[in-house]
Amino acid sequence: MDTKRSKRSKILSLQKSKKNNNTNNLITYNTNHISYNNNNNNNNNNNNNKQSMVRELKTILSTSQNIDEVVSRMRELYLKSIDNDKYELYASNFIPYSGMGGKSGAVLGSLSNKINMVMKQNITKKDEFTENTLIKPSKVGKCILVNNKFNEILMNVIFKNIEDLVNITSAEKELIKKHTLEIDDYGFADKAFYITMPLIGFNHVSQLTKKGKYLTNLKELLVNNHLPILKQSYLEKDIDTIRLYDSFMANKLKGYIMTLKVFQKHLKFINNDTKLNNVFIRYVKSKNTKLNPLTRKGILVDFDPILSDLEKSIIEINGYKIITYSNSPKKTKILKALDMGLIYRVRYECESKFSKVCQKLSIYDFDILLLVIDLYVLLLAEIPDIFDYLPHINKLIMDSLELDENQFMIFKKLLINGKYKIGIGGSFHLGEIIKKYCMLLNKQ
Repeated sequence: MDTKRSKRSKILSLQKSKKNNNTNNLITYNTNHISYNNNNNNNNNNNNNKQSMVRELKTILSTSQNIDEVVSRMRELYLKSIDNDKYELYASNFIPYSGMGGKSGAVLGSLSNKINMVMKQNITKKDEFTENTLIKPSKVGKCILVNNKFNEILMNVIFKNIEDLVNITSAEKELIKKHTLEIDDYGFADKAFYITMPLIGFNHVSQLTKKGKYLTNLKELLVNNHLPILKQSYLEKDIDTIRLYDSFMANKLKGYIMTLKVFQKHLKFINNDTKLNNVFIRYVKSKNTKLNPLTRKGILVDFDPILSDLEKSIIEINGYKIITYSNSPKKTKILKALDMGLIYRVRYECESKFSKVCQKLSIYDFDILLLVIDLYVLLLAEIPDIFDYLPHINKLIMDSLELDENQFMIFKKLLINGKYKIGIGGSFHLGEIIKKYCMLLNKQ
């Protein structure tokens, strides 16, 4: 038996012994060692692994002569990162959540050996996770085409180690820490990718229905808590509650949008999927006593919005753009030709034609538009004249998109008169709305 297998057998034996003894010691794993009780050495090794990958990526993108060399070296970086033994140790402690699989095929679950830690993994039985299918050069331009599942890990690791790529201010660093996922570990195996992270969201029992639900994203929070209370306040003509909520939510959204802009500034970042259900929420106890009237009403204020679902994201480093490729190119080609296809043009085109469609908006406004259209449409469904009660949110959007009053009025009328509903295929509707808004602005 070789040394690696011998080490693995000892670890599995130790793990089994710990489970049988039912002790309180938690076993945490890293590539080359085992430690107890979330030992600091283990956490430091995880962080060093993440930093090492980002530093190597920076070297590749700054010293390669052409796109083919970049892709070749990135494939080598991926191959040497594969660790099947490490993945199997995580998988042996993985307990999947019921009914919480993602659209991309990802499976979420807890880890029996790590309290309050979540694992997200993508598994395939096909030859999807080979170096040749994961990372490909574009036919035109300086684009590195990557599999979306690989891209999610890559983006999260880059975000957590952005200082290894660019110089950021202390204020920018705080924003990133507050509004991005805290990745504990990540890894690659022959047939799986995974990340581990602290548990997000929180449990909530509705004051109106008395039913409990675990909330993980901003849409769930709005639908199950904020909106029912806001609607009741509206019907009772309690406008003070709505106006206080406007100020509170504008502040929450401001931090999220500022974080987007930090990544846009340094990495030309585009998330491509900032719908409300892709904005995770992290429990953070609020110390703002001015929000007490909201909490007395039952509105949950103890959270921060988190930038998540990075699998469709785009960044640019040293002139090279990292972008996902479509798994259904024929379908994507058809959708690009339709009004709803603007999202696909931004998401999958190496040299995006967004500026031809939206002449008065930047492609970096795309993420903000996705977010706020989803928000406004949700609010309008409950309170038809909600725009009149949201001066702070309205101003935040005008400032973030650099709109004048007339341009914002066009936006407002489009949403009110359109009577849009964001449901099944909501991203298509969002793309359609953005294109219509762009066309109206172009006529000015």
